[in-house]
Formats: sequence, C-alpha cells, structure tokens
Amino acid sequence: MKNRGFTLVELLAVIVVLGIVIALALPTAFDVFYKSRHKLDDYERSSIIDAGRLYITDLDEGNIDFFIPEDYEVNGHSYKKGDKISGYDLRVYLINTGGVRVDIKELVSRGYYDKECKYDIKPENCKVQGKCIVTAKIKGELVQDGRYWVSSAYEAEITEGCEL
Repeated sequence: MKNRGFTLVELLAVIVVLGIVIALALPTAFDVFYKSRHKLDDYERSSIIDAGRLYITDLDEGNIDFFIPEDYEVNGHSYKKGDKISGYDLRVYLINTGGVRVDIKELVSRGYYDKECKYDIKPENCKVQGKCIVTAKIKGELVQDGRYWVSSAYEAEITEGCEL
C-alpha cells in the first residue's frame, strides 16, 4: 500500500477541530490575562497608598520637613504660609486639617514609590503617568483629659488621578 498523504476532507476536519478548540480557549486565556492585569493595577494602587502612609509617618516623626501651605495658628503659635512646622504643632495641624495632599512626584522624589522613575529626565519610564494625588492623614486621639493629641493610625488614599 502506498501512503498518499491526507485527503482534503481529513485536512479540513483537522482544521475545523483546531478552530473550535482555539475558539473555546481564547476567551478563557483573555479573561486570565485581563484579571492578572487588574491584579497588577491593584498591587500598584496599594503600593501608592503605602507610599502615602510612609510619607505621613515620616512627617509625624519629624524625619522630613513640612512647610505649611496656609497661614495657621496652633497652640499659641502663628505660622505663615511657607513656614516650616514640625513636632507636636505639625501633628495637631495634620489631625485638624484632615491630612495633607501629596503629589506622586513628591513620593517618587523622596524614594517612597517607583525608585526607577525620574520624572524630570524620562517621565515615560514611570509607572504612574499624569496627575496623581494621595491624601495622607493622621488619626489621633486626645489623652490627658483632652489636652494632648497622640497619633493612633496613619492612613492614605488616592484622591485624584493615578492612571497606571
């Protein structure tokens, strides 16, 4: 017997079966890819929020300087816009004003997020493009008969932008 290859009907049958298998598998593969992409986005969002928490923690502990964005009076001290405020006065200011809004570029420049990013040199290499604002807050409680604020938690949330 001589082997003369596949007949046209056999070849078409194999192509149809492969087409059906691919048609059934592709939506599942795309769904897995889509879900993994969202997981990555969720991871990046939580990393940005963690960067905001680190920033507010360092502010509260006096590790970085904070220059007040408005005139403010606290504990008998008057601060003018642009004055450096620190210590207990800063804690009271941040608790009473609901925290501070910080730009992603500030978080990146201080090393809290995306250490490979250089907005001033190659912004296209940065994970977050455009305007991204994180609001970082100190939660506090009054102690000693309501006379002294103590930090009880640091919180952050994305309040604007942050398209990944």
